[in-house]
Amino acid sequence: MSNNAKSTDKNVKKMLDNIDKWLERKNLTQTYVSAQIGIEPPSLSRIISGVNNVNLTRLQQIANVLEITVIELLSDPDSVIQYHEALQTIQGMSKETYDGWINIGNIMKDKK
Repeated sequence: MSNNAKSTDKNVKKMLDNIDKWLERKNLTQTYVSAQIGIEPPSLSRIISGVNNVNLTRLQQIANVLEITVIELLSDPDSVIQYHEALQTIQGMSKETYDGWINIGNIMKDKK
């Protein structure tokens, strides 16, 4: 196996591990999710563990049950939550406050 294939396998495994993290974050079981998408729990387990290949349709079904996007499903839940919290904070700011924070960020970046 080439280094590129090994790297891809690691990336796929990491993304599939995020599905388990989302289940935990949403306090849902594989049994519940598998019932919602019409497959047996062992099938979902094999998808998450990387034994069975998964297609985009199945990922979309899982994401729908978790009430997130496929991109979020394959991403680390903590990072996604931090992003949404930051976005809410920014959306609540006035333009002047936002511009002030951007200016401060630029000044700090220039000092590095």
